[in-house]
Amino acid sequence: MATEGCLRSVAGFLLPTYASNPHFPLLVCLYNGSALPRFAEPMPRSPGPPLGAVLDASFHEIYRQALLANPELHDGALLAGRAAGSPDRYSVTGWSYRLYPPPAGEDHSTNRGSAFHSCRAMSALSEIDGLILFARSERMIFVNGRLWDFERLA
Repeated sequence: MATEGCLRSVAGFLLPTYASNPHFPLLVCLYNGSALPRFAEPMPRSPGPPLGAVLDASFHEIYRQALLANPELHDGALLAGRAAGSPDRYSVTGWSYRLYPPPAGEDHSTNRGSAFHSCRAMSALSEIDGLILFARSERMIFVNGRLWDFERLA
């Protein structure tokens, strides 16, 4: 599993990406291993952006270029995987994925929208390190089936 500091670091790299387009949510599913996560279905886009971009300080520009080529890429989750033994380096493995995880135990929280609840449930899967959701001027990190970290953005 990625460290808590790593998840916050990746969220920090993603903040400029969201800030440049805050009217669209940004949802990123971070996973481990070579196989794509279960319960994730691609929503093919044409043109599709290239895979392999690293989620680091340069990602903002890659995302901007991808949206210029195809504005519909904002719809759905971005998948980013890390190889075993690489705890802090995620690379994009998919754009525009629909997440449909099974329920993650009892949820006593109020309805905060489908993205919120999908992130919470998806984060309970063993192959998932965490999900980062930027929406409504908020940054949320989900780990192990719960909202692990929250920040209201200025």
